[in-house]
Amino acid sequence: MKFPVGVQLFSVRDNCAADLRGTLKKIADMGYDGVEPYTLYNYTPEEFKAILDEFGLKAMSTHAPVQEFENPDNGGIDAVAEKYAKIGCDYVALPYIFGDTYPNGPKADEGFKSIENVADACMKYGMPLLYHNHESELEFCDDGQMILDKLYSLHDAKKFQAEFDLGWLSNGGVDPVEYINKYSGRVPCVHMKDFGYAGKVPEKVCRAVGIEYKDSDESSEFEFRSVGKGLLPVKRILEAAEKAGTRYIIVEQDNPTPGVDIMDSIAESVKYLKSVMD
Repeated sequence: MKFPVGVQLFSVRDNCAADLRGTLKKIADMGYDGVEPYTLYNYTPEEFKAILDEFGLKAMSTHAPVQEFENPDNGGIDAVAEKYAKIGCDYVALPYIFGDTYPNGPKADEGFKSIENVADACMKYGMPLLYHNHESELEFCDDGQMILDKLYSLHDAKKFQAEFDLGWLSNGGVDPVEYINKYSGRVPCVHMKDFGYAGKVPEKVCRAVGIEYKDSDESSEFEFRSVGKGLLPVKRILEAAEKAGTRYIIVEQDNPTPGVDIMDSIAESVKYLKSVMD
């Protein structure tokens, strides 16, 4: 059970903005196999790929919202897709869509057309379009279907696939292993976003990650943590991902754990992941 491990560069956004080359070198030295950018930091695609190549890093995917594709200043939908193909991405992921374009929103038709257009453009370069969830997509449409499920049901599975953010699924009360199993064959990437609570863990989270709920008067303070130091059932997730045909495990930590440097956290994450894959 081995997967290439990447890191979403949003996790280390301040470090990258200050010194992209130096940060990527440190990421490579930590043992990461690749990255998932969300911007090219004003480099051309060719320049950005050259830096990745210098440190032996693969652009596994990228985050690019619909608005980036539809902004005429960016040269059109095909030009944006070509940009990410040039840096070597295997996938392009929508990091979000606006709530009014959800399948149950007032601009649902507009949202559907936008996703279709972006997916078609990306597929011209052999890059399926992925969708990265948060918790808002775990709400339900009027027909009783979860918004996230509705999104996937509306689009062809070959061109529109999943990049499950396992932290947001779990914190929203959804079993991450169950969802990987449910979309087996359609989950090429997952975001391994570990998290915990200073204090009481909410009951719905306990159910999702398979731990016993313990009621108390403690407060519940959410915090991001390095992989292996939180509540995610990492080993069960990796086993499910292997069966589901997942290709890439991508670490994402939106903000540092209180009192811990983010570079130390992502170093701990890849070390832990590589250890449990051996």
